[in-house]
Amino acid sequence: MLTPDITIMSVGTEITYGNTMVPDDGWVEVLNQKWDRNIVMEESSKFSELKLQAEIEQRPHKVSFYVEKDKAQAVRKAFLERFEKHGI
Repeated sequence: MLTPDITIMSVGTEITYGNTMVPDDGWVEVLNQKWDRNIVMEESSKFSELKLQAEIEQRPHKVSFYVEKDKAQAVRKAFLERFEKHGI
């Protein structure tokens, strides 16, 4: 089986190179500039509509939730507004 030269995973939050899947440290630095997992977790706890997905779905720069489809747009809008206030 062929091994990809570049692997992009976890909705773009992880990039690796080659057979040994060497992480792209430069990309991690870019993501770190406007990322604060503690703020994401704190703000998400204020939304009863959000249900945290299993730990296996969580990544250093990705927090995943379940939300009912009919509530998703309103929650997304309010969530993004809160992030803007925090500068993330």
